[in-house]
Amino acid sequence: MTTQAAIQQQEASVKMLEIMVKIGRAKASELALAKAVLGELFNPPTAPEPIVEIVPGNYTQPPMQLTRNEPIDMGMIESVFRKKGELMTEIKRLTAEQNELSNRLHEIDTDQDCPGITRQIVSLRKTIEELWSDYRFIERNGVLPEKKVETVAEPVDPLRELKLLQIGHDLKRLRDIRLKLEKKLEKPHLHTKKPELKVPEWQTSLIKVQEEISDLELQKDAF
Repeated sequence: MTTQAAIQQQEASVKMLEIMVKIGRAKASELALAKAVLGELFNPPTAPEPIVEIVPGNYTQPPMQLTRNEPIDMGMIESVFRKKGELMTEIKRLTAEQNELSNRLHEIDTDQDCPGITRQIVSLRKTIEELWSDYRFIERNGVLPEKKVETVAEPVDPLRELKLLQIGHDLKRLRDIRLKLEKKLEKPHLHTKKPELKVPEWQTSLIKVQEEISDLELQKDAF
């Protein structure tokens, strides 16, 4: 690839990243890195001239040393961005599938065992965590992670995973309630015509919800 072609490809990458940063699909640091690469293409760094020791009586001209800039692997850059998109698409798809199974599980009587659904949820959760790990690795290092060596997975306790899943679901619900109560207390006149009656009630509810959240967080840490 010629230098001009590399510059054109990098300019296209910069423009794409500028758009992705505006819509929240890429980080400003990624755009800065792409611009830095483009700058190096326009002004490639020059290697310092070698220091030659002159020995009296030795006037031999030292051989000319040719330097060559390492070419930028545009294919690698494109593959990194493509892999990030693929990972995020898969994370969203599996998360939606996990949420659907979780909702189905909550509709079933608590006295009824559902080992099939539980195993699916546990498996999806593990896969999603692995995908997030790869995604964060790419964001931190700008390169694709090395292929993982298959290891024997530790046995999973479905009841423990189900309990953790239930705690996570309850924590999300209670945090949503807490947020709504805090907004009401912040501007009570927007939520009631009788703040003198409702504010004490909301304060009591907020204390209760916070206690429930703290209790669930302790249970989660105990696992």
